[in-house]
Amino acid sequence: MDYSQAEFDAVLIFQDYIARGHFLPAEDFIKERLQKHPDSILLNLHYAKYLKEVKRQTEEAILRLERIRVPSGDDEQVLRLLMAYNVALEYPNFEQAHSYAKELEDVAKDNLQVKWELAQFYVAWSTALKVRRELDSLKDILRQQKYKELADIAIKFLKETPLNTHEWHHLLAQSYYNKWDYDSALQHTG
Repeated sequence: MDYSQAEFDAVLIFQDYIARGHFLPAEDFIKERLQKHPDSILLNLHYAKYLKEVKRQTEEAILRLERIRVPSGDDEQVLRLLMAYNVALEYPNFEQAHSYAKELEDVAKDNLQVKWELAQFYVAWSTALKVRRELDSLKDILRQQKYKELADIAIKFLKETPLNTHEWHHLLAQSYYNKWDYDSALQHTG
């Protein structure tokens, strides 16, 4: 990601305001800098994080990230945040998040953190589909097939990131549970 020294310095000042809990001056400062440099990928990225994490304005954060996605060259950080923020919406947009996940899968080959985030995404999507019901029996069969396929993808990413932590075992157990493989799920509980 390309940025100037002035942009970098502005982000450091912005983060310092936030670290000290001075949110109003932080927001005034970043908005002033964005007026001077509205196309700054770095400033917009950090402001989007602030909108999501501090102000809980996830939709606005997504819009800001969407504006810089193409100019950033589909930067990995931007795609990761877009994927996560679309899942974090009150009504998660898994289909939109999936478009970013597909782009990130190429990056994931060498990056364990990206694989971990992709696994979390696929487990969340699989579980969301599993708890939903369809009245039409044919649609319900397709729904079951879809959440099992998503669980398989999650398992693949989890096995490529053998963290052996509580959360890793939890996600693996949930994935196996979503596949109706209860014996394997049980091996990863407790």
